[in-house]
Amino acid sequence: MLRIAALLVLGLVLNGQQLVTLTNLPGGGACVGEGRVVLRGTKATLVTVFGELRIERDAAMAARDSAPERLAGAERAAQIPKGFAAGHAALARWCVDRGLFTMAREQMELALAIDPDHKVVHEAAAKLAERFGPVWLVDVRRDDIAETLLLQRAAIGRSEAAIALAAAQHVPAAELFRPALKALKLDQPHARWTATKVLARLRTEPLRIKPLFMLSLADATPVVRREAARALAATADPVFVKLYAKNLTHPEGQVRCRAAEAIAELGLAHGVAPLLAAFEDSWKPARANLTVTQQTAYLKDFDVEVAQGAVIADPVIDIVQSGVVLDVAVVSIVAERQVYRGALARLLKHDFGDSPAAWRSALPR
Repeated sequence: MLRIAALLVLGLVLNGQQLVTLTNLPGGGACVGEGRVVLRGTKATLVTVFGELRIERDAAMAARDSAPERLAGAERAAQIPKGFAAGHAALARWCVDRGLFTMAREQMELALAIDPDHKVVHEAAAKLAERFGPVWLVDVRRDDIAETLLLQRAAIGRSEAAIALAAAQHVPAAELFRPALKALKLDQPHARWTATKVLARLRTEPLRIKPLFMLSLADATPVVRREAARALAATADPVFVKLYAKNLTHPEGQVRCRAAEAIAELGLAHGVAPLLAAFEDSWKPARANLTVTQQTAYLKDFDVEVAQGAVIADPVIDIVQSGVVLDVAVVSIVAERQVYRGALARLLKHDFGDSPAAWRSALPR
């Protein structure tokens, strides 16, 4: 009776299934803070934010109250400074170890929004993948495993994307390629981010190059663009520097900036020369002409011909233009210039300031 009293029984019976709210489970982290259990004979199904876990009925009935742990987790969350990814990541791992999956997901989402590559978060995601990966794939055919992970689970949220990425580590590369290409077209940025991470492993697949290159320049989400460029950087091919360098002269400033950022992600010395040329050009004012005129047609003269006593007069029409011509020079492109400078600093491991001459003199001759 004491063990049963540790559970909060909702008192709802549906088709022989008793629903109870569990706050914790014994056995070293098999607990869940805000889950519920469906009891069927000697078995129990634990429903959580990440999926359903099968447990023994005896384990469910032996659950203890985790209110102190949940309260401690809430207190820790309240003390984390805004934007402190390490704090959210540490709390997420703490929650995973204690089975507080709802709070773990909340903290993982916050940490991944700040730093998608945080090591501690991905360690927690790997633990969750071991526990929930089989649950996600229990009724999935082997041929559909990759699509389930990359097209469905990764599209739910950042935390599910990190878990799907960890689970995909155990899927053969050949089975991941096509689903990863499809995932690049999904609306959810975390799904596209997961796909670029997967494609980074598939270095021998030439068909990945074009979609990754386009994504690195056109995607609206910075972390997706960055991961797409990193996926291409995995091959350390200087050809990609040439491809991005062509976009440093693109008419759109946004494309030029993204190309510079991608060159920095490649991390190759070949990228210094085109970046420095773009940095120098940013100090040359770009000029444009704006013309506002009004045209007026008038009768200028007549061409007169006399033939056999007849006179023919053809009118001569001319046009007068009046208006204003403005010569405009763009004298401030500070944001774009800072992108070039930052990219150069990443490649050369030093910042030589705003003067192109200082950067030029620092290069080996």
